[in-house]
Amino acid sequence: MKNSRFKVRTEAKEIELSPLIDMVFILLIFFIVTTVFVDERGFETAQSRPAQQLQEEKEPLVFLIRANGRVEHQGRPVGLAGVASQIRNQVGRSDQPVVIQVETGAKSGLAIQAMDRARSAGANIINFSKAFR
Repeated sequence: MKNSRFKVRTEAKEIELSPLIDMVFILLIFFIVTTVFVDERGFETAQSRPAQQLQEEKEPLVFLIRANGRVEHQGRPVGLAGVASQIRNQVGRSDQPVVIQVETGAKSGLAIQAMDRARSAGANIINFSKAFR
């Protein structure tokens, strides 16, 4: 005998997708509105120059700052005062580059003072490099 008193209802259950789709669109709109676009700026690159201009460039004046505090130019000690006088004698008003080589262990303040003297003497192009000796 079948139990006719209790009927078991078997209904197919469906998931409502419309609230889910609405929520996805709301999140999409939220992220689009709150996105911040950053304007990143990069470094400008130097374009290559023709071979003629490379040959016409002048040799740089090289000053070496030793770890013991000596400032040398072409192997001779010149001191900080000599940096300005050498540049005035050789650079003048031209765009001859000045390179300040710094030995490992040298004081950075001495290198900055040499750069200041070079700039006050009229050098427009001043570069630093590590001394490989």
